[in-house]
Amino acid sequence: MVKTLSAESSELAVCLRRSYGDSNLNPDGRVIDMTGVDRIISFVCRNGVTRAEAGLSLSQALQAPVPSGWFLPTTPGMRFVTLGGGVANDLNGNNHHAPARSAHLSRG
Repeated sequence: MVKTLSAESSELAVCLRRSYGDSNLNPDGRVIDMTGVDRIISFVCRNGVTRAEAGLSLSQALQAPVPSGWFLPTTPGMRFVTLGGGVANDLNGNNHHAPARSAHLSRG
């Protein structure tokens, strides 16, 4: 079931609640708990492509590729951030001089 949000509604998806400051709070609206959306869907060893859900933490996301010799192109100082939270907060980690993180993302 998909719900269409109106312009007046205020809903915020949150997961591990590790965002900077209070960006994971929604005092005037609803907070949607996304902790169950945290799976690795697929991993292709030959090219390192990992398909995962937005609630997956970076720590969990590294479990499939690292043993095969792959690593994320950039990581923040904390591994307990979700993939979705990293995209939403534009995390750059220690690789801020490299191409944008979105260059490593695809919608699938």
